[in-house]
Amino acid sequence: VHASVPERMQPGVTLVALSGIGGGWLVALDASGRPVWYFHPSDAFTIAGARQLPDGRIAFLDTGWRALHIVDVLTRTETHILAEQLGVDTIHHEPNFGPDGHLLLLSSELRQVSGFADGATRPLVGDVISEATVDGQVIRQWHSFEILAPHRLLADASIPFWQGQYPGIAGLQDWTHL
Repeated sequence: VHASVPERMQPGVTLVALSGIGGGWLVALDASGRPVWYFHPSDAFTIAGARQLPDGRIAFLDTGWRALHIVDVLTRTETHILAEQLGVDTIHHEPNFGPDGHLLLLSSELRQVSGFADGATRPLVGDVISEATVDGQVIRQWHSFEILAPHRLLADASIPFWQGQYPGIAGLQDWTHL
C-alpha cells in the first residue's frame, strides 16, 4: 500500500483478498497498510467474496464456485460448506449474514426450459438464494425459476460466463445472474 489516510478509514483492519499464480491469499491490513494477519489456503485456488463472521471467523469462496470456506483466524483451521450440501451447482459472489447469524448464499442451477414462442427448449442457468446455518444446514431456498418468468431473456443472456461450470452444453444461457 503506497498511501494511507487513517482518519478517513473505519476502525480496525481492512480485509483484502489477493490472487495470483500460486493461488489466493487473505490479508488483513492495519490503518497504515501493513499486513497484520494473512492466510494462504493449502489448495492453490483463488479467493473471492471474503467476509468476516460475527464470531470473528472469515468466510470466503473459492473461484471454482464449489465451496464456502470458513477460517478460524487464531488456529487457521478451515471448514467447508459444499455446493452439493445445499443441493445446488455452485456458490458464487460473496456470502452475506443475517442478524440471526444465518448465511445467505447465491447459488446457481441448470434447468432445461421449454415453452418458448419458437417452440424451443433452452438450457438456462438461474440463481438460487440459499439460507443456511454456518455448518451448512439449509433453512430455506428461493429458486429464481419459481419466482421469475424464465421465458423473458435479456440480450446478454448468451454471454458464456457459465461454460466452465456446465461444459459441453450447447446454447447455454446465463438467465438471471443476480
